Amino acid sequence: MEGYFFKPRKNFDYRPNKYDLGTFFWSKKSHLDRLFLKKIVNLADNEYLGLYEYHKNFYLENHPEGREKIFFTKLDEFIKMAIDKEKKSILDEFSSTEKTKSEFRIKKYEAFIKIMKVKDIWNFTSDPSEGVKKMLKNIKAKQDVEQLLTNENKRLEEELAEIKNKYENLIEKYRSLAVPHTKRIVIKRGYFGTFINLLLELKEVEEPEQSEDNQFPKKIFETKAINTWVKLITNNFTEEGEEIVTSRVENYIVKGRRVPRNSYQCKIEISSKKVL
Repeated sequence: MEGYFFKPRKNFDYRPNKYDLGTFFWSKKSHLDRLFLKKIVNLADNEYLGLYEYHKNFYLENHPEGREKIFFTKLDEFIKMAIDKEKKSILDEFSSTEKTKSEFRIKKYEAFIKIMKVKDIWNFTSDPSEGVKKMLKNIKAKQDVEQLLTNENKRLEEELAEIKNKYENLIEKYRSLAVPHTKRIVIKRGYFGTFINLLLELKEVEEPEQSEDNQFPKKIFETKAINTWVKLITNNFTEEGEEIVTSRVENYIVKGRRVPRNSYQCKIEISSKKVL
């Protein structure tokens, strides 16, 4: 790997950066590769990313035409060559001490490459088998999601069917309770306003007598659900055989709309004399 990829220590620099390569009074570019490997061996693993960034920045600052991908691929190849060299020396070396040193250096180089993978945005160091495993994992995850959605869809369909069944039962029950259209009371056309006026009067009829305990008159017909009066009309009356629309009745009963002027007006009063 060419020396210009790495930053050498300046001669007679008393305060060098810990990632600089070289000695106090001498640094030669041709030796920077070997010094970089030595730096990897001497540094802790958690400093490898800093070492990578430091020399990458030096390379990019001093070579405008350079690209991080070039630096990364060259460095990756350089470290792997160093690993192969150490493995070969283990086979050729007779000294157990030297073999141990080589094994240690291999361990450090491999740790550095592992850290480098964090910066590998080009998938240069990816193993094809890892890609296949990742693809299979993604397929399995997709299948799991599809199965989950299928199960959830089935559950919702069953829940919808249950709600629909309950709704149909309620409709059927309502129909059985409602007065058939043919048996409802017919209001003669033109007298709907009169009928509404009569009902409004009936709704407000008060007791004719007051007891000593009750100084204020009470209504004879009471309900907290005012719509009950609306349902009384729509469920039991028709206008010349036609359905009476709920909103039409609500205009008078709920919203207080005045009865049409052309309607006959009614007045209901309760006699204080009871029938004997």
